[in-house]
Amino acid sequence: MAGPTSTALIHIKKESVVVEAEDLQPHEQRDESDKGKEEKFRELSTRQKLLAIVRYSVKPFSDRLDPFAALPVNLDRLQEHLVSFYLLYYPKATYGFSSRLRPHPVASNFSIALTTPACFQVILARSALYRIGLNKYASEREKDELNMAVMRHKGEALKMLRVLSTKASPNRKDDLLASIISLGTFDRRTGAKDAAGMHYSTVRRILKSTGGPLAVGSVLLSRVMCFFECIYGTSPESYIWDESDLDRLVKGLNGFLFGLWELWKSLSTISGLTAVTSKTAGPPRIHSFGLQLDSSLLSLVERRPPLDAELTQQGRLEMIFQVTCLLTFGMVTLDKAGDFRSLQEYMDGVHKQVDDLHLTGQSCNNVMWQIQVNDHSAEHSKRIWKAASYAWVLKHVSYNVQVSVKEWLLAFFKGEPVTEKQFRLDPFHFSYAN
Repeated sequence: MAGPTSTALIHIKKESVVVEAEDLQPHEQRDESDKGKEEKFRELSTRQKLLAIVRYSVKPFSDRLDPFAALPVNLDRLQEHLVSFYLLYYPKATYGFSSRLRPHPVASNFSIALTTPACFQVILARSALYRIGLNKYASEREKDELNMAVMRHKGEALKMLRVLSTKASPNRKDDLLASIISLGTFDRRTGAKDAAGMHYSTVRRILKSTGGPLAVGSVLLSRVMCFFECIYGTSPESYIWDESDLDRLVKGLNGFLFGLWELWKSLSTISGLTAVTSKTAGPPRIHSFGLQLDSSLLSLVERRPPLDAELTQQGRLEMIFQVTCLLTFGMVTLDKAGDFRSLQEYMDGVHKQVDDLHLTGQSCNNVMWQIQVNDHSAEHSKRIWKAASYAWVLKHVSYNVQVSVKEWLLAFFKGEPVTEKQFRLDPFHFSYAN
């Protein structure tokens, strides 16, 4: 080996490659450093060892991450780390999404960000923000880097949004909506309610002046908008609807429940006229197209916390997910009521999807995503947006009222005898007394 100030020539396939000698450590020195690292690792507590292993396992993989230079920015090492963390670990840690979902909601959101640079910057800021909460044992330098990343990427997103808003054409409306929604949801997660409210108000004005959410050009963006509108919190805060829409939507929800009740009565009458004597205990099912008994799908939408358990935020969120799924099934049922074979095929397909994806025991938001994206037709877009709007109405009422609506819908889909009257939302349900 040459001296410490010289360079060494290594001949590979008759080509000379210059390698700085200072980069090559002596074998003994490398062994000593490795031994020192092993000794330090042994001295760590069990929790610190686990964190060290996790930190090592999420190292960037830029060659696999962006082999065709498709990302809208040139990534440095920290940004590579943030993107890989967002794609691999963020979905399960934050939302409880199953990795088996195809398409995946986070991957779908990321694909939108590939053509919308402001959304991509928000993804980097969101990933850095979440990493700050996880890095309990990180050094001050690492924490400062992540804090700077949050501010830098949010600032870049705001700058890109200003440029887009001043030069936007009707063809770029979807990009503008996606950028504003991304910033609004990020501000909401960081606790900046005023900033989030400003972004949400802007989105609502754009939608109302351009034909509403059904006028969004991209089917993928429409599905992602609808899904994240449903899963973000239990409060009525929304980037689609505001209080001026409430009376209209309450009236629409009551009309939908009445239509379902009318169908329920008809099915009950037909079942009573054509029923044969059953040897099984209990009343016979009045139809077969609903939720199959003992199925994974039924267990997901009817699951509820124990009566003596304290109600948690996750429990409230699960209720919203379950009611949204049942409302969507109700929309499909009324639309296909004239063709029971088609309705049966649809419900059988949903049951099969849940079984194939092994979603038993997981969050119901996985089912909600699947039933929103399994049909790209305009008719299905109307169903899922209407169901989402009615679920938003139910965010204004108490948890007990939500349970009552859910149980009423479950009774219909399990083929139980018709109730004496439809469920109807009245002003009392929205009062503090309730």
